[in-house]
Amino acid sequence: MKKNRWHVYEWLKQSFMFSGQVPTIAQVRKKFAKSVDPEELVEGIIEFVLTVQLPIREYDHRREKTRSRRQGA
Repeated sequence: MKKNRWHVYEWLKQSFMFSGQVPTIAQVRKKFAKSVDPEELVEGIIEFVLTVQLPIREYDHRREKTRSRRQGA
C-alpha cells in the first residue's frame, strides 16, 4: 500500500504527542523518503503545521544550527 499525506500527518501527530517535540524535516524525510511522493510529504507536513501551529525545524537544534520552517518562509 502506497502511503500518502495522512500517513505523514498521523506520524507527525503521534510523534509530537508521545515526545512533546515536533520531529524535524530531516526525520520526516528519513522516515518517508521511499514510501511517499514528495508532494504528498509536503502536504502532510503542511497539514500538521496548520493544525498544531508550531514550526518544523530543518534539523535537530541540539546537534547543529537550525532554521525554522513556516509556511511561506
